Amino acid sequence: MGNDSAERRPERRDNEVVWLPAVMALLVFQMLTLVHGLQAPLPQDVQLVYDASLGLVGLSVLLLLLAAFRQSQLWRSLATGALAIGVAADVFVATTAATGAILEASLTALLIVAIWATVWSITGSHSAL
Repeated sequence: MGNDSAERRPERRDNEVVWLPAVMALLVFQMLTLVHGLQAPLPQDVQLVYDASLGLVGLSVLLLLLAAFRQSQLWRSLATGALAIGVAADVFVATTAATGAILEASLTALLIVAIWATVWSITGSHSAL
């Protein structure tokens, strides 16, 4: 009883708990952009990519919640993949809306996914985010 500080261990925070608010904020931002629209109308194929990115970020939220509930590495990895692709699709849409160049936007989105995967593999932790 006298040595409580020696027995206490620092709390371990799961990645889902830390990253869930950030993913939720991204989803809210996407929804606000969807409701209020962009200044310039997007081409139909870019609008479909935007809709897909919205779905992927929403799926990532659900998978993060499931990973926190089930404590499963599989759900964490699926959430990470959905989030990475969703963010890359957002970058594609933003770059296309700003420049109108689909090829450059595609290469930028591909670069985002490559950087995300590289950082994830270099850290060696293979944690979800």
